[in-house]
Amino acid sequence: MRKLFISCLVVVALSGCATQRGYLVNTNSGLAERKGTSHFFLGGVFQTDEINAARICRGASRVAQVRAEWTTRDAIIGLLTAGLYYPRSYTVYCRRR
Repeated sequence: MRKLFISCLVVVALSGCATQRGYLVNTNSGLAERKGTSHFFLGGVFQTDEINAARICRGASRVAQVRAEWTTRDAIIGLLTAGLYYPRSYTVYCRRR
């Protein structure tokens, strides 16, 4: 019974990953990227985080893609802290001039 519970817990933890992408350019070639982490507490209930991609890329015309994802690493950290802390990873892709 214990093995079944642990197996189910591992499957749930690993299947909860999600990615949101906003494409502004159709190509990924020649893009610079900057990665970061947003920090949420108590499961992220009623919390938001704004990423200023125009500032990161030094101009709105240079923003190519913004990706926010909840990775396996983020899920494990959330699980280990019992939902008190939930990080969320993001990547901003900028066009090179």
